[in-house]
Amino acid sequence: MKLRKSNIVDFLQEITNLFMPIAKEHEMKFEFETDQPELIWCFDQEKLKKIVFNLLTNAFKYTPDGGSVKLYVEQLNPKNGSEEKLRISVADNGIGIKQEDQPYIFDRFFNSNKEQLQNNLQSSSGIGLALVKRLVEILKGKIYVESVLGKGSNFYLELEKQECADIQTSPTSPTSPNYSSVVHEKWEDILNLERDTVLGELEIPHESKSKEVPVVLLVDDNKEIREILNEILSDNFIIFVAEHGMKALEIADKETIDIVISDIMMPVMDGIELCNKLKSDVKTSHIPVVLLTAKSGIENELHGLRTGADAYLTKPFNNEKLLLTVGNIISNRKKTQLSFKGGKAEEQSQPEMNPLDKNLIDRILKVINENLSDVNLSVDMLGKEVGMSRMHLFRKLKALTGESPSEMVKRIRLEKSKALIKKGSLSITEIAYDTGFSTPGNFSTAFKKYYGDTPAQYRSKHFKNSSK
Repeated sequence: MKLRKSNIVDFLQEITNLFMPIAKEHEMKFEFETDQPELIWCFDQEKLKKIVFNLLTNAFKYTPDGGSVKLYVEQLNPKNGSEEKLRISVADNGIGIKQEDQPYIFDRFFNSNKEQLQNNLQSSSGIGLALVKRLVEILKGKIYVESVLGKGSNFYLELEKQECADIQTSPTSPTSPNYSSVVHEKWEDILNLERDTVLGELEIPHESKSKEVPVVLLVDDNKEIREILNEILSDNFIIFVAEHGMKALEIADKETIDIVISDIMMPVMDGIELCNKLKSDVKTSHIPVVLLTAKSGIENELHGLRTGADAYLTKPFNNEKLLLTVGNIISNRKKTQLSFKGGKAEEQSQPEMNPLDKNLIDRILKVINENLSDVNLSVDMLGKEVGMSRMHLFRKLKALTGESPSEMVKRIRLEKSKALIKKGSLSITEIAYDTGFSTPGNFSTAFKKYYGDTPAQYRSKHFKNSSK
């Protein structure tokens, strides 16, 4: 833990401010309340921010338009130092959670004994709540929920009093003038942060220690096969399951899926049709598909690969071969993301991409480069230009490039500004405005964070004869 003593009321108010536009957009009542105007407390700001972001995101996500969400903080037992606690609650009047499901909502998805649980937990956020629980454990606190199906939920976070240094400010402290702008960088992707805000800094027992745990969607109508696949993969991957292709499409549309492993012969929708639909929809065309079948032979394998499948394995499959196949596909995707970041902003279409993905990236880059000087260039504007919702654009770019839309825009702006500095014909101020930064100060801060030097230092070091 990185504990700092600060006013937690101000801290939570800053986070509240970020969600106000969502509340306004959906005509929802959103309130932040406290039992006292100032509450000095020792807490880990980064971890608590991730917890509160996730809980608020879930509350907004599963509360209908016109509903209400409340964030509340209070001090418990203030006169008893040994038992003094802080309690933060996030309440909503959304869809609620079934009584019998509530004991499991902080579990990591589901195991072979609870494979249907995810379907029943309408308000579960997948790995979000499981990792929130882990974060709370790191903070030596506890988290629990009270909920009534159809009436809403109330999540409670309790933290015991701890000792730490005096009040400090930092780049992410609510008492720092930069705090709001730092958090605001994440605002554009706030509804898609279930993985990105909670993953990282954690070491989850029996789970991958990488910052982003890959998510696998298993599709098979045979329950025993699903359990076998789950057992093979669950130590290294987050698992979703579906019993046929139609259910798999619904999951792929709602969740961030890194790879699909599907049987071919299934009722309702078979694996071939599932693969065709995934690969022909720009929202899901980037998702790799591994097909499993009991039919061996080159003709059957070619038929599977012609659908756009990335790999084809016959049953009974070798466990190690399955793990290597899945691991290699995900590893190659990561390499593609790294190579994308290493290319030039104007020429970043990847030859490995299918035509749908290549065309989308070209259109996105075209919109960004044509509007680079517009300080109001936003994810909403970008999504509208390419015909995708904020959520699907976020998922798509993260999958293809490893970047969120806002990260891509910022990187391209900085790469362009670096190129303009090299030309030496414009002042730093002119370059700042030409690349869409609201002020030269913001430009200088972002440039230094990205390249290690301010624009002026960079020009001085590398182009000593250039004009200032």
